[in-house]
Amino acid sequence: MVALKLTALFAILSTLALAAPVAEDASAEGTVIPLTKRSPHKPDTLYTRDGIPKADLAWLKAQEGHLAQKMHVGATQFEANTGKKLAFMDHKEKREENLAKRAAAGEALTAEQGGSYWQGPISIGTPGQSFQMDFDTGSSDIWVPGTNCNGCPGNKYNPSSSSTARNQNRNFQISYGDGSMTSGTVYTDSVNVAGITARNQGVGYATSVSSTTGATFDGLVGMAYSSIATTNTNTFFTTLINQGAVNSPVFSFALSQSGAELYLGGTDSAKYSGSITYTPVTQQAYWTVTQNAATVNGKQVVGSRGSVIDTGTTLIYTNAADAQAFYGGFGSAKPLSSFGYSGYDGYYAIPCNGNTAISLTYGGRAFSIPYSIFTQQGYVGSSGGTQYCVGSLVGSGGLGMGNTWLTGDAFLQAVYAVFDQGQNRVGFATKR
Repeated sequence: MVALKLTALFAILSTLALAAPVAEDASAEGTVIPLTKRSPHKPDTLYTRDGIPKADLAWLKAQEGHLAQKMHVGATQFEANTGKKLAFMDHKEKREENLAKRAAAGEALTAEQGGSYWQGPISIGTPGQSFQMDFDTGSSDIWVPGTNCNGCPGNKYNPSSSSTARNQNRNFQISYGDGSMTSGTVYTDSVNVAGITARNQGVGYATSVSSTTGATFDGLVGMAYSSIATTNTNTFFTTLINQGAVNSPVFSFALSQSGAELYLGGTDSAKYSGSITYTPVTQQAYWTVTQNAATVNGKQVVGSRGSVIDTGTTLIYTNAADAQAFYGGFGSAKPLSSFGYSGYDGYYAIPCNGNTAISLTYGGRAFSIPYSIFTQQGYVGSSGGTQYCVGSLVGSGGLGMGNTWLTGDAFLQAVYAVFDQGQNRVGFATKR
């Protein structure tokens, strides 16, 4: 009888435990990788009388071309790896036509050039060889310049010096619209970040890199899904998950001018406050989710759109119609042509000093973008005694993404961003 009562009691307790709510925001113990923001372009030395740096418009325009190539490479590789098409991208022929037009106009198209970089330390091999790498949620490969890469700056990977390196006897190649490419050989080796190791991780040993671009990092660690990897290997984080090296299949970014970090294996409660609001990934290639709305001064100016969340992109890119509607909410916004700039369709300027409320909505929750972040790209001219800065949202027709936005640092510096590979979702929270 006692045994029966105990059995019944355990059954009741088990039922209560299963019914208990799950704490969405419980922070698993993880690993912190300090990040430093670096940019391949040099700030303009000209300043206004109020100390506002002048915008480097040529660099911003060039970045648009780089991102068009980056998205094209990912879409092409996704189709090759899965036999499927990325739902939001133009068909391949149209993308290639747009890239050919850019190349004919003299725009550089190398994907590595595409933005400000969030770099951190890793080591590859046994014993470890140290590198400063760009952690990028908009790509999926690990690649580093190899010892045979003539003209490549920075540190170079020597697999012959690693006891754990294995040549996979196959090549990788990333082809660009201007005919250049990054290519080399695929190895597997141990990759260590802040004390956690991915064993037998695919690494691209680059023997030819299309452009050095003045970048300060050595190579790239892609944090998107493995389905867009050109090396046809699992991503670094997927390997960590599969080998049980992280406590949770989640990584998080806190991006800022100082104190930025990547957190592997959960969330860092010291970097955010309140709850995390999650939105499902719509297709497992890039981190693509649904953006419910864009709001200016409390008024919705753009409705539901797709949104690719990319730490390797500096600005926010959309189509021309959405950009026009967005800046229409400011009242004071002007196209750059108003200041005598030609060739900058889709770029707008707003007063450098203002208090316009800007927000993007995900999972039904509005997240504000501080005005100071939205105007941080710098000064472009004056009108009526007011200084104008370039806005951080651009209407681009050349990315081939239709109504899907490419959402970069201009938003991500305003939030705490969580990438949940276990449940295929992206979360945002209020950054501390």
